[in-house]
Amino acid sequence: LDALLTVRLPAGTTFDLDGEPLTIGAGMNVTLEGDGEVGATLDAANRSSVLVVERGGQAVLRRLHLVRGRATGGDYGGCVRVAGDAADSTRLTVEDSTISECAAERGGGFAVSGGLLVVRRSVVARCNAESSEGVATGGGLYVFGMADVAMYDSAITDCAASSEFGAYGGGVYVYGGTVMLANMIIANA
Repeated sequence: LDALLTVRLPAGTTFDLDGEPLTIGAGMNVTLEGDGEVGATLDAANRSSVLVVERGGQAVLRRLHLVRGRATGGDYGGCVRVAGDAADSTRLTVEDSTISECAAERGGGFAVSGGLLVVRRSVVARCNAESSEGVATGGGLYVFGMADVAMYDSAITDCAASSEFGAYGGGVYVYGGTVMLANMIIANA
């Protein structure tokens, strides 16, 4: 990969994304780590998604709180969107982190259309799939296309899907791809 970068964020700090998601593009390999036990927060303030990993990008998140992401205009992934395909190296690993208070028409917490998402010891909470114009799917996690997802020792809680046109998968909705859940809690979804 072309760009390898590790960024350590000071413990207890909050970073306002100012209406633009943090985007990991093709050829980038980025590690973001929150210092200390409390980690750091990335806050989209309901103006954009928090993180987008584009085709060919790779990222690792540790001890981070991703909050108040909102996908607009029919975009997927209120908090995080992983947009790879089966033939590339798109990858996101999330460890010891929280994804909360995010919304999108599909995939309030995570939307994964390709590549690989690995989640360990993390929580997806209070994320919603919601739509006033179409079907809402996957409040916590929406998987489609050629995606692979593995979640271990984690939880998806208090997530929902709602729309007058139909809503499916308050916690998890899979429409293609492969999903493995191990030692997971899915509650109030």
